[in-house]
Amino acid sequence: MSNNDTIGNMITSIKNANLAKLTKINIKSTKLVYRILNILSKEGFIEIEKSLYPGIISVRIKYEDLGQKPYITNIVRISKPGLRVFVNKNQIPRIWGGVGICLLSTSKGILTGQEAKKYKVGGEMILQIW
Repeated sequence: MSNNDTIGNMITSIKNANLAKLTKINIKSTKLVYRILNILSKEGFIEIEKSLYPGIISVRIKYEDLGQKPYITNIVRISKPGLRVFVNKNQIPRIWGGVGICLLSTSKGILTGQEAKKYKVGGEMILQIW
């Protein structure tokens, strides 16, 4: 994974934090990464905390049952730098029967699958999380 793949680095950091049962991680900030993390925070998967360092986003991973089971079961990158995946408004999938979400980069910005269906827009599938 290259340093230019900031979304891939973010996903790997979150997966590794879940495996190591870490409660807090720092992720390099870009506009796209910040928007994605903001949506994940609104959906209840993580919490964004104030960072002491510029250019870094401090993320608290949420757990159920006193740190035993993470809220994030899995996070999967769909569109990659070498293979972009686009969907139209009718192809947006439901993730785990509505328990998970997919994030799309659309003409209206970064949206969840439900928001994209509401606005009747398609776009590039960034990731799925459940």
